[in-house]
Amino acid sequence: MRSAIDEYIIDKVWEIRNSKDITQEAIAIHLGHESNAYIGSIESVAASSTKCYNSKHLNQIAALLGCSPKDFWPDHTLNYYQPIRNIQSGKVSTKKRSKKKKADK
Repeated sequence: MRSAIDEYIIDKVWEIRNSKDITQEAIAIHLGHESNAYIGSIESVAASSTKCYNSKHLNQIAALLGCSPKDFWPDHTLNYYQPIRNIQSGKVSTKKRSKKKKADK
């Protein structure tokens, strides 16, 4: 399980990456990986996800995104944080999806 700060940092990388139209694949290649699967596993909001960016990753990603590594960090301590990646990306949970299908019929 990731900490609140891990989730916050992943969200900030995700937000900045998307605002600059940078793909998961571009980040992965920049970090030395051959596919976007590594970044996908970090950006996953699954409860079992444990992968996170480390300080070296954040420095490299900041260089690619043209920002500072400190742009990924909050201005205050966090005790709790709810990831926003699914909400902002427009993904809908399975429960909501099945209700929507019923309403469309």
